[in-house]
Amino acid sequence: MELLLEWSGPVIYTSLALAALYGVFCAVLLMRKIAQKQFGNAATAGAFMDDVSARLQNRDFDGVAELCDSPPYWSKAVPQMILVALAHRERGPTKLRQYLAEKFERDVLADLEYRHSWIGTIVKTAPMLGLLGTVSGMILAFAKIAAAQEGGTDPSALASDISLALFTTAYGLMTAIPLTLLGAVVQVKIGKLTDTVQDKMAEFLYELEQDDLDITPMIDVTFLLLIFFMVTSTMEDPAALQIPPAKHGEGISTRNSSIVTIFAGDDEPEVYLTDGTKEGAPVSMAEVTEHVLRGIGEGKRNVIIKADREVPSGFVEEVARAANDADAGGGGTEDGLKFYVGVVDRPQR
Repeated sequence: MELLLEWSGPVIYTSLALAALYGVFCAVLLMRKIAQKQFGNAATAGAFMDDVSARLQNRDFDGVAELCDSPPYWSKAVPQMILVALAHRERGPTKLRQYLAEKFERDVLADLEYRHSWIGTIVKTAPMLGLLGTVSGMILAFAKIAAAQEGGTDPSALASDISLALFTTAYGLMTAIPLTLLGAVVQVKIGKLTDTVQDKMAEFLYELEQDDLDITPMIDVTFLLLIFFMVTSTMEDPAALQIPPAKHGEGISTRNSSIVTIFAGDDEPEVYLTDGTKEGAPVSMAEVTEHVLRGIGEGKRNVIIKADREVPSGFVEEVARAANDADAGGGGTEDGLKFYVGVVDRPQR
């Protein structure tokens, strides 16, 4: 144990020196890497982004890629992220932004943070090594005091042990304090690099989105509207109504027919129990049924429906259904009612 304590001094001094050298090496390496990743000044960054914007307006994506991969820019973070964005521009804006953020954090920030963590480790370890030297020196000093109780203690023998205790603590603090300042400087530079990349990539993605129209939201809205109409529409089975096919050139006698005329009104179609004229007031579907029922009583087995061209076919079918209700037992057979539908073309005014 005493031998280990005697050797603790040189070991601790050597460890502190190596830790200080490695910490300075990490700080210098990080500063060089950050300087390589970012533009030299704002003017250089602005000139690069102006060149990229001009090529994007001409949809010269190959030209943008060639510019980013040229010697002045191939080590910079922003041009390299632009190359990644161009290679994956088929993704939507949201997914592309997320992918670029993950790519930057994984390929650029991860290495910088890894090196920076070693500086933090050395800052924490150096004072602890100094404290270990302090404890070792004090143990050696008290051991010599205990061994020399009978013959007295030589102050010069204790001085070296006490100096070990003090010098190791001082060297530990002298290592930790400068590295703490260097670590803070490096952290600020990493933050500035991150802000620059975020700012320039936001500008680039805005320009890219102006050139590439993403129709994905339009497709989503279309499908939502389609589903909405499918859910809210009411499907009704059409009534069993047999209408004989039209016979060209064959007239139908109005004496043996019940006539119903439908006019296209301002709000909704109007039904009249006349032969093409507006006599009286419009009637309801129940009155149409009664009108046809009276005709059946007079031996009229034909029903003629005259409608303006603007009347919806669904409304004509509703009138025909109301007329057919007057002869529900006939079922549209030869002995039942026969329907004839005509379209009235009126002269344009």
